[in-house]
Parts: sequence; structure tokens; C-alpha cells
Amino acid sequence: MKPRFFCGRTAGLPRYGPVDCRDNRQLILLSACTSGCQPLASRGLCYAFPMSPPALSTKFERIHAAVFTILCTGEYRPGDKIGIKDLAGRLGVSTTPLREILSRLAGRGVIEERRAEGFYLARLDARDIADLYTLHSLCVLRGLRRYGAVLPDALAASSPWNLFARIAQASGDIAIIEARALLDDRLRVVRRIEETWVSDQASEFERMRHVAANGPLRETAIVIRRFHDRRRAQAPAIASALTRNFGFRIYPE
Repeated sequence: MKPRFFCGRTAGLPRYGPVDCRDNRQLILLSACTSGCQPLASRGLCYAFPMSPPALSTKFERIHAAVFTILCTGEYRPGDKIGIKDLAGRLGVSTTPLREILSRLAGRGVIEERRAEGFYLARLDARDIADLYTLHSLCVLRGLRRYGAVLPDALAASSPWNLFARIAQASGDIAIIEARALLDDRLRVVRRIEETWVSDQASEFERMRHVAANGPLRETAIVIRRFHDRRRAQAPAIASALTRNFGFRIYPE
């Protein structure tokens, strides 16, 4: 089955075609576009967005995914220094690509890069966490308004966060897509804590997925807002859990 894409210039019309990944995340270049996009169509090109991220196809991308997973599992706590040599040894890679990956993650706010000191997992206090949930909610709701319709593919979503990505991508707005993805990266560190402080997550997700797929649109916005409000209310508890028994740990270089 061919992957399904949404054209970024035609309000969500599905298009198919051979793809060439441009930035390994959302932006896809479709050749032989038939959507009537102008002026790109005159060159046979069309910007479109996949409903799910493309498979990791290079060694660098696989290392990037592995590093990000380690940072989000709780092995490092906010403020911990990341030992580059130790991490490189565990992953079986050299320190050169690892430094580049950490620099990229620093650019997305996931970690902090301190000159002459190294890399540290970014600190998150209660206010930071609450603000991230607020901004993420605004991005998703803006994407929902921009798309302006029910999303049948919502039933295929594997998690609330995957559903939010689908809504943003369906909007066709690159600013919404990129902003939501960045906020998602920042919040991924706290997701493992959510399960302890936010109850009934399974039923909450099923309700949200059903409403997103069937409407009405107003109800979809309500359940998305409620999802974020519940987590924002628990921001102090989540922040406390992240930093409990906090002490700066220095992993060997």
C-alpha cells in the first residue's frame, strides 16, 4: 500500500507519488504532483506532509533516535551532565556524530550546551512544564481550526501525541507542524511521569480519537483542551517527580 500524504497547498487532499525525504521529519518532496499547486506544479514539485514520520533510513538518524530515547527514559534527570565518551561507548559510535546530535538537541531546547563545560539535560520546573502544555495545546487547536474538518485517520493514531501530530500535519501549515514537533520533543521527557499523576489515560485517548474521527469539530477542540488542562494542573507534581532526590550527577566523559 502506498503511503498517504496531504498536500500542503490544497487543504488536505490526499496525493500519492514517489518521495524523497528532505529533512527526515515532516517535509516531503513529491515528484509528478497532480494537485494543481502553483507555481510549484509548473516544475512538477509539491510540498506535502506525511501522516506518519518516514522510517529512519540512515545511521545518523538511528543514532539520533537512540540518543533521544535514552534522554527520555529517566536515566538522566534535569540538570545532569551527559558524558559524551560514556554515551558513545554504549552506543558503539564515535564522539563526532554524537556531538553533532547533542548540538541539534540543544537547538531544540531538549538539552543545554554550555561552552567549555559540555551538555546537560535541560531543567524543567513547574512553570516550564505548564507553559509547554499551554503552547502545545494552542498549536494543536490552531492546526484543527486550519484543517477545519473531522480526521478519519484519527482512528489509526497510536497515542494522543501521534493524534496531535496527525492534526498538525493535516493542517498543511509548516509553522504549526514544526512548532508542535519542537514542543513535543520538549515534553517527551515528562511523559513517563504523566502516567503516575494523570488517571484514566486509556479512556481519555479513546474518547479523543473517536471525537476527532467523527466530530463534531467543537467537541474535538474541547477534549484536546481538556487533555492539556489536566496535565497542566499536575505540572508541580510532575516537576517534583522529575527532580526528586535531585543532585547533579556527572557522567564520565
